[in-house]
Amino acid sequence: MAFFSKTHLIFFAVGVLQDLIITFYYQAVAKDWPLRSATLSIVVTLVNIFVLYAIISDVEQQVASVIVAYALGNGLGTYLVVKGHRQKWLKKG
Repeated sequence: MAFFSKTHLIFFAVGVLQDLIITFYYQAVAKDWPLRSATLSIVVTLVNIFVLYAIISDVEQQVASVIVAYALGNGLGTYLVVKGHRQKWLKKG
């Protein structure tokens, strides 16, 4: 079985999406936006639970590599938000 199976790509994409949402959640909390913070918190919690359930129930043979793919997606999501935020900040200055 290839390392980059459909399952790995799905978990990678979910990792990117989840980390984008989490980073925006942290920004909303830091800026004192209660409704946006609460909404993003709900979404983050739901995604976390569904990902955990999927890892536990569906991918038992390839769990380590799926977790790595998911973590790489999380890292890319953080990078994209921070890089985008930094570029927006540099344009203002």
